[in-house]
Amino acid sequence: MKVIITGIFFAGLLIVVGIDAAAQQNATNTCKVEIYLLNKKIKAFDSALKIAGSFYPKKEDLQDTPFIKDKEIISYTIEKRNKAKKRDHTYTIYLSHSISNKINSIRDISICCGLKFAIVINDSLIFGGYFWNPISSFTANAVTAYIHDDDIVLTDLFRSYNEDFRKNALLLDSMKKTGRLVIKRFLKEN
Repeated sequence: MKVIITGIFFAGLLIVVGIDAAAQQNATNTCKVEIYLLNKKIKAFDSALKIAGSFYPKKEDLQDTPFIKDKEIISYTIEKRNKAKKRDHTYTIYLSHSISNKINSIRDISICCGLKFAIVINDSLIFGGYFWNPISSFTANAVTAYIHDDDIVLTDLFRSYNEDFRKNALLLDSMKKTGRLVIKRFLKEN
């Protein structure tokens, strides 16, 4: 009788462990992070000479296919340089080198204009930003992305909104669950 009860216990334990492993695998599979380009460019300034601001894109604003697919994102890295100055943090999306041609296709963004993009997680729009030419003296009052080598650096130099979208909880959680969130800490430089 003890053998039967012990066998039932271990069979139940294996089922519970198997269900938990399947749930964890499903959670990992549902952390799909993609970057879409939007259907039109926007000038840095409107007619009233106001800086282009943050925006929340709609699904109909997105191009049909992602510009950067989930499998092409190697990591989302946050480099913390100085605790006293949070703006010293660098947020970089490291990409597979196999997509160099895609990245090069947007490298020559006009100095006056940004190229809108959206971060999408599990088919939900998280935030929008602008790919921007790094030599431009214009900027946007929003998350701005620059191409550095074959990677994407996210900045928000002139943020006038309260939320730092680069630290979006769903983005950080998705990257953490898929083992792609990297946090580097550096000592304060003298």
